[in-house]
Amino acid sequence: MGTITIATFPFALQEWPLPWHPLRFAQEPEQDLDLDETFDEMDDGNHKPPYRRPLLIMLAILVIAVLGYLLTGPDPFSSLTNLLVAPASEQPQEHREASKQADRPSLASPDTLTPPTPRFSEGQIVVVVGPSGEASASLRLKGDPSGSLPGPVVQAGEFLTVIDGTLMGNHWLYLVQTKSGSSGWIEGNHLKAAS
Repeated sequence: MGTITIATFPFALQEWPLPWHPLRFAQEPEQDLDLDETFDEMDDGNHKPPYRRPLLIMLAILVIAVLGYLLTGPDPFSSLTNLLVAPASEQPQEHREASKQADRPSLASPDTLTPPTPRFSEGQIVVVVGPSGEASASLRLKGDPSGSLPGPVVQAGEFLTVIDGTLMGNHWLYLVQTKSGSSGWIEGNHLKAAS
């Protein structure tokens, strides 16, 4: 067994035996030990786990993009919520139709919904009628159907040629051309068929 020498106060040397291990200072290393592999194995255990923050950021961006897509339009979002609704909460067909009809504003009778038929056709010759039948009245044609642009002035009794017609609201407007070649829009109640 080996011994250990310890210097104590006042400079006395004492030797104590080591009961558990013989002390050997000069010993040849074992030939089968590979220290490089030992260090590599120890390094593998000390590595930090891979950094996962970029993955979490990409996942958050994906979730935000999907939510943004679903919230931009009512159709995809409502179809998604319709899939999530429990089948027991569905209303019978009669109740759904009744609730749809109750939600709609009441409309006038079908007779008033039909648009008026045009009184004049393309290429037809018509005569300008003044307001309240005045023979000497003049009317200004409109440059567009909405009436935002001014057009040429025509006299009551003047002959015009119908080029086109459009339904605005509940009355017809006609694009007419004068003998001089200028054109504009006029309401159908200011025209009558030439005889």
